[in-house]
Amino acid sequence: MIFLIDDLTFLLFCQYEFHMTVWETGVLFFCTAICLLVYGLTISGFIIDKLGVKFSIFIGFSLYAAAKFFLIFIDNRA
Repeated sequence: MIFLIDDLTFLLFCQYEFHMTVWETGVLFFCTAICLLVYGLTISGFIIDKLGVKFSIFIGFSLYAAAKFFLIFIDNRA
């Protein structure tokens, strides 16, 4: 449920902060979702097998937190 709320917040953030159209935000969301799907089906299984579940979750959370932190300072689309 938290990811659904976060996704909707991201879409609204892109529309109001970067003045993107609904179509542009939809394409951006689609591209990130496809990248996440491909990563989940290919690379993440290998990482979990090699590093273990606990460390893999820690890496994922750290990357997620870093991305959200960088969104604080981004002020244009480029």
